[in-house]
Amino acid sequence: RGAKDLVSRWEKFITTGLPHVAVKLGLSLDGRIATRTGASKWVTGEEARAKVHELRAQCDAVAVGIGTVLADDPRLTVRHVPGVHPIRVVFDTHLRIGLGSKLVTSARDVPTWILTGGDAPVDVEESLLSLGVRVIRVPTSPEGRVDVQAALEALGALNVVSLLAEGGAELVGSLLAREAADELHAFVA
Repeated sequence: RGAKDLVSRWEKFITTGLPHVAVKLGLSLDGRIATRTGASKWVTGEEARAKVHELRAQCDAVAVGIGTVLADDPRLTVRHVPGVHPIRVVFDTHLRIGLGSKLVTSARDVPTWILTGGDAPVDVEESLLSLGVRVIRVPTSPEGRVDVQAALEALGALNVVSLLAEGGAELVGSLLAREAADELHAFVA
């Protein structure tokens, strides 16, 4: 990475208060992000997975939507390359994340934050807090999901300079629709 690349993250953060957003997409050759059955776990191979772990190691936080958590139960840690685990962020409007998910059960070891809406159940929030998860309430969009702009502002206020959004389709689509992505990493299988 060149000096300009490194400075661009800080430049955006300092001038806007928002994190630099990198979006990762794993696509099949036909442009799909999942198989016909909806499975999305291994669209790309080992080399791409190592590169994704390298991207994670370069960011303050990595984000996914709740659909990805429910479908794949990811860890979102750095494993295939040396580096520090990023903060793991889940966009989960209604706190549907399972208390037994890998993200929740390892929240005391790797910081795990959930961005949720104002109407999310307080009892679930309390359970998550007791397990070491940080719950951040933000406004929702007219579509009833966590508002992307409000979420990025909240992350910026918590000093997240760089964010890697790994999926799924709703989160990535929302970031791209709001023109919130600063760079795109597409892995085509």
